[in-house]
Amino acid sequence: MVIKQKISNYLNKLIFSGSRICHKAFTGIFKKSFIAGIDFGADSIKFAQFNEKEDGLHLVSAGIERIKSKDSKQPGDIEIASALKRLLSGVSTARGIFIANINCPGTSAREVTLPFISPAELVQAIRLKAKDYFTFFDEGSSLDYEIAGDVVEGGVRKHKLLVAVSPKATVNKYLSILARTGIKPFSFKCLPVALKGLLGDCYRDSDKVMAFLDIGKRFSEIVVFGGKSLIFSRKIPVAGDDFTKALTAVLVSERGKTALTFDEAEKIKCSIGIPQDPGNELIDGKISSAQVLSLLRAPLTQLSGEISRCFDYYREETGGKTINSLTLLGAGAKLAGLEKFLSDELGLEVNFSLSCEVVKIDKGARELTEKDFHRIAPAFGAALAGPGGINLLPREIKEEAARRIIRTTIAVAVSLLLFIPLLTYIGMRIQLGVFEKRITAAHLELANLEPALKATAAGRLAQNVFADEPYWTDVFRELSNIIPDGVYLSQMSMRGKVIRVKGIITLAEKEKIISDFMNKLEEGLFRNVRLIVTKESANTLHEFELSSGIE
Repeated sequence: MVIKQKISNYLNKLIFSGSRICHKAFTGIFKKSFIAGIDFGADSIKFAQFNEKEDGLHLVSAGIERIKSKDSKQPGDIEIASALKRLLSGVSTARGIFIANINCPGTSAREVTLPFISPAELVQAIRLKAKDYFTFFDEGSSLDYEIAGDVVEGGVRKHKLLVAVSPKATVNKYLSILARTGIKPFSFKCLPVALKGLLGDCYRDSDKVMAFLDIGKRFSEIVVFGGKSLIFSRKIPVAGDDFTKALTAVLVSERGKTALTFDEAEKIKCSIGIPQDPGNELIDGKISSAQVLSLLRAPLTQLSGEISRCFDYYREETGGKTINSLTLLGAGAKLAGLEKFLSDELGLEVNFSLSCEVVKIDKGARELTEKDFHRIAPAFGAALAGPGGINLLPREIKEEAARRIIRTTIAVAVSLLLFIPLLTYIGMRIQLGVFEKRITAAHLELANLEPALKATAAGRLAQNVFADEPYWTDVFRELSNIIPDGVYLSQMSMRGKVIRVKGIITLAEKEKIISDFMNKLEEGLFRNVRLIVTKESANTLHEFELSSGIE
């Protein structure tokens, strides 16, 4: 009987260990390790990686990688993918959720209003109206929207929507580049949406009207927010290369004709910029600071004029409201003296950064963030915007991303369920060989071991308790069949006869989705399904927790 008791004890220990393994697996099985934002520029790629820690969201890594091209030609997909691989060297891409910020002259976002109609009709209505809203929109363009609120116009209640579009060619280009690096993106954002994510997590003052000017290599974009709501965005045909090209103009003086190369002009643009005290002293023996100012005056005047027109439009639309500040972004924003020039021309505060009150920046990312926040801000904001909301990925890829999470969850859970019995069997076989050698010597003692019977009965009782455990294969099969789109489970546990399930909802119609999910649970193996808690998380996802019994 002692031998039987020892076998029973050993089995109980194995079962207990297996339960702990399952619990740890369930708490992490539905989660990726980090979320990362990628911003594709014309000559560089920016990256920002965030991890969730006990005290909140942390920026743990950030980087900028120049795109190398041959013979000063526009880089192709291969060169861009190579730069991305260098940037992500050492990053476990399979463990992350990647959100990319894409841009081109035809990629844009704006707020629109439409009457209250069904979701299916709303999509059709947006597509029909899109040509009125977006110059470059066609039937093949990628389009997505989110409901920003309600408004009343002419006594009629309407949806206020944030709508974003991007040409099919642009979306396919960046899908191809990411595929070359083995990354399956969860979401594509555009600049206004990425900046909205940045404001949502890094800026608390909801009363200020803030403008952002992203000066790229080939075009610029101005985005205006009233608090955290997008007012408008517009592409501006003045960019960083325009200042460089202006400095390459041929100059005629008493010394004859002279002209800077593109590389020489780029160097002077970054080091000298807009001279504050122009004179006739030559820079590198070729051009004076007075000549630099003269050559830069035309693109500077055009830039300030375009910004002023945007601000005038805002004041007309809002009945005279003023814009409080302008934040410069992009590599072109570092034109020396541009900050002061625009501040003087526009008569408002111009700066290079935002104070981030929510996200904590780890030591490894602090130096780059402090030095080049104006360049990594779109990647920063794309990650903070998260996989929910506006997503310019093609519909079939968005659906595949959701299915990928579910498949991974089920595969790992099934592997665990198969592994634990195998581990138990191996342990039993090892111990069985040892116990068989002892059984012969133990037979004479069995008659005197009456007290051990009670322990054996306790062991049988424990086994009966475990026999009441549900068939987990059926449970996971049931869950995989009924989990709706937009719902991701993050944790599952069981205590007594009660199963608890935690998860997140990434879609807007959260009440309907959770209600439908609970009804489907009731129709299957689960009984007495109750909603324990529901709340908004820090990264704008909707968290919930359910409890239920099971047959």
